[in-house]
Amino acid sequence: HPDYTPPEASDPLVPSMDFDTDMLDAKGHPFTVKGSPTISTTIVKSGTGSLQFPNVNGAWDAHKLTSASSLGFLFPADFTIEAWIYLYDQAEWNGWLSTGTTNAQFGRVRTNGMLSYNFGAGFGAVDMTGTVMAYNTWVHACVERYNGVIRAYFNGTLGGNSLTNNNNWGDAVIEIGAGIAAGDNEHWRGHIDRLRIWKEARYQHQNFTPQT
Repeated sequence: HPDYTPPEASDPLVPSMDFDTDMLDAKGHPFTVKGSPTISTTIVKSGTGSLQFPNVNGAWDAHKLTSASSLGFLFPADFTIEAWIYLYDQAEWNGWLSTGTTNAQFGRVRTNGMLSYNFGAGFGAVDMTGTVMAYNTWVHACVERYNGVIRAYFNGTLGGNSLTNNNNWGDAVIEIGAGIAAGDNEHWRGHIDRLRIWKEARYQHQNFTPQT
């Protein structure tokens, strides 16, 4: 089947962050900075910059961007989270997006290099089995809930695992570059570019060509 082309959206983006010159959200949501995230102009997927996190050991929340309040998408409905991610190396389970208040980790890399998405105690996880996150290279990561079923993509290719989950995460904040406050988790050690969160199932569980 040809790659799926999503329809034109009315504007369901929650945050839209390119990280070309700053850490601002084009949709106007304020974020606070903890630790040493910076804008890099040397390792970039698209545009002129990317969000860089230090390649050092540290606690799950040592280096992160945190939304000032709930972004209003964590309801029991469709959503899509996608970004280009770049990992230097890892010592533990490194997270690139989470909700620190509910222990839901919407993006992480396990110690075996597998992309994984954990949705909090009692709700389960979706692992991208058969895929390995190569170090020092850009990978497109995406997770989507469509009609109550969560599935994930690796470079636009839909993974085989799925999770039925209609959980409402309430007023949780979004933490970019953070792990979760449980277990052996660490902050992100690398770069993030072109982060998008949509209030819709953008790809409806079909393969697609990631955009830059």
